[in-house]
Amino acid sequence: MTTMKINGNSEAVEISINGSFTFEQFKDFPALYSPFAGRQKFIVNVSQVDFIDSAALGMLIQLRIFAGENNADITIQGHHGEVKKSLEVASFSDLFTLD
Repeated sequence: MTTMKINGNSEAVEISINGSFTFEQFKDFPALYSPFAGRQKFIVNVSQVDFIDSAALGMLIQLRIFAGENNADITIQGHHGEVKKSLEVASFSDLFTLD
């Protein structure tokens, strides 16, 4: 089971995902960050994600667009294993800070 939580009280909006990050979160993921319109700094913690699919990669791109596209400051934190490989193959280091 996948869980997601958000903390918008800091300088950056922090989103933590636990489990698989897939198409199943298509409605829930944007609902998490939509109350933070106008914010450009986000941290997406994927340290507890064991699998990511192409739909989730698309959702991260949608977050980038929401946060101001080229003005967005989004860090994907804690990537490892297959998740890291997926981010690298998709050249996400060109669009996000991978930490």
